[in-house]
Amino acid sequence: MIGKKLSEKTKIKMSKVKKGIVPKNAWKSGKLHPFWKKDRSLIKAIETKEYNELRLKVFKRDNYTCQICKRRGKKGMRIILELHHIKSKKDYPELFWKINNCQTVCNDCHKKTDSYLNRWG
Repeated sequence: MIGKKLSEKTKIKMSKVKKGIVPKNAWKSGKLHPFWKKDRSLIKAIETKEYNELRLKVFKRDNYTCQICKRRGKKGMRIILELHHIKSKKDYPELFWKINNCQTVCNDCHKKTDSYLNRWG
């Protein structure tokens, strides 16, 4: 159907069928959102100046290089670097602000870590 033009009659039929139907992926806010977390303490921590400073210190220490795949941003190629906690806050809350518990990883490698989807869990 890609590139085919629909007649006005077909467009009207399709419009009537879809009236009043809310798609399953419609945006839900607050407690209705599928990723809603009751405990917002980690999110509040990430939005602070101290967290940003920690992040930059770790990036400088690791020379802006992913510690897993060793990729580094080059001219024309930009990788997204993220701060990864080796031991999670959930299990080791006292290590959250320690620079020795952090490492620089690219977005692709961060997705492969065990704690990626359960980051705030």
